[in-house]
This record gives sequence, C-alpha cells and structure tokens, in this order.
Amino acid sequence: MGYKYHVAISFANEDRNAALALALALELNGIKEIYYYPDKQPADAGKKLEHELKAIYSLEARYIVILLSKKYFKKPTAMVELEAIQQRMSREPNVVSVIPVKLHKGVSLKDHEGLKELQWLDWEFQPKRIVEGLLEIFKTNNIPINKETKQNIDRRDVFFKQVNRSKKSRDQSNNATLNL
Repeated sequence: MGYKYHVAISFANEDRNAALALALALELNGIKEIYYYPDKQPADAGKKLEHELKAIYSLEARYIVILLSKKYFKKPTAMVELEAIQQRMSREPNVVSVIPVKLHKGVSLKDHEGLKELQWLDWEFQPKRIVEGLLEIFKTNNIPINKETKQNIDRRDVFFKQVNRSKKSRDQSNNATLNL
C-alpha cells in the first residue's frame, strides 16, 4: 500500500515544541513526508478537520508517533486521532505502525486499550535518539525510503562503524599500555 506520509505525529497542543523538534529531526534525516499539523494548517483550511485526521491516522501514514503526556488524553483533537489510530491497530494487528513516545515518566498507558500492550520510547528530550530508532524500524521493515534518507542511514551506519572501530582500537591500545 502506498502511503501519503512516512510519519504522522499525534500530540497535544501543549507538547508542540516536542512535536516540532521531532518533525525537524526527521526532516534533517531525509524524511520529508511528515504529517505535523501546524505545517498543514493552510492546506487544511476549510476542510472538516475530524474527517481529515481520521483519514491521516487510519490510512494515510505508514507510521504514527504518539507523543504521550498527561495533557494528550484530555484533548478532543488528540482523542479523534487516537480513535483512528486504535481502529488502524485493530485492522492491522500484526503490523508495526504505532510508536508511542512518553514525554513524561508519570504517563501511564494501562487505561488505554491497544496502547497498553505496546512498547514505548522515553522522550528524555532527545528527538535525535527517537529518529534513530525510527530509521532503524524503517530499515528493518523494508519500508521504501527516498534516496536522501537511505544515504543518511548509510552515512550514519558508516559513522557508527568507524566510531566503534576507533573505540575498539583505542581500547586495545589502552589494554596494551596497561599490560606493560
């Protein structure tokens, strides 16, 4: 199935800074097909927002990142998005499509059907780490990604291999020095 968006970000308006940081980190890593509501407001003007959101979160996005906070579960728009997300999860129970990210340690998923079974990521103010995890998921699930994103992933992999080689070499050198 072709998707309009690689990633859609669901969040409470109070968590807009975290959502923006994540959207920018995704873009910096070559992911250009992102649904981040503030960027789409002009295009959505005059449309029935509830219908648009249901389509995006249930059909049009390959992955959905939910930025979970205490405010998220109190927002009417977020609840429309969550309902569409849960419908998608029940329609595609064996497909990894929803990645919850807890913005705060005190957020509990136990009362939220469908979400409570999912593993989540902790925000810890590190959008770069969240994006690295998402890129790994894209790679593992053989999601078609554009050439720029693939180059970024390949560069990142080469960089980490070089860092690991350098660290290993440094560790061996330190061990040799200690053995003298």
